[in-house]
Amino acid sequence: MLVRILIAIGLVSLLLSCTPVPDTEGGKLIGLWETVSGETKDGELVDPASKGEMEFLSNGEVRFTLVDPVNGIDSPIQIRGKYKITSANVVTYTMDGKTYERQAFKVIGDMLYLEHLDYETKSTLTRIQVSDYSGDAPVVSWPEIGS
Repeated sequence: MLVRILIAIGLVSLLLSCTPVPDTEGGKLIGLWETVSGETKDGELVDPASKGEMEFLSNGEVRFTLVDPVNGIDSPIQIRGKYKITSANVVTYTMDGKTYERQAFKVIGDMLYLEHLDYETKSTLTRIQVSDYSGDAPVVSWPEIGS
């Protein structure tokens, strides 16, 4: 009987040691990032006047703060949502309870490279310690951006 118990404990330990380790790449996203450059699917550079920051919090919240005078956003606004690492190096954002964005990501040192999987755009961001925005940016919901 004791032998069977020890074998069972050994099997459970073996199974637990074979369980895949959760993806840790998402942990590299935690922090504050500032847009350095962007590229459209046609290879055109995004206007440098369009600026943004992304903040990934450890609780799964993401905050986008942006100024985009080219598209009529002259003062900073903030959009909040949730993010989740849905597969190796793919982050999915949900805003207002709906999935809106999927991006492949790669972190190399203090640089974050994003490739939009739905719109074929690319962004490069750098890690920063302090936001360029005062924090008074009004929080808007995702659909309000285009209105």
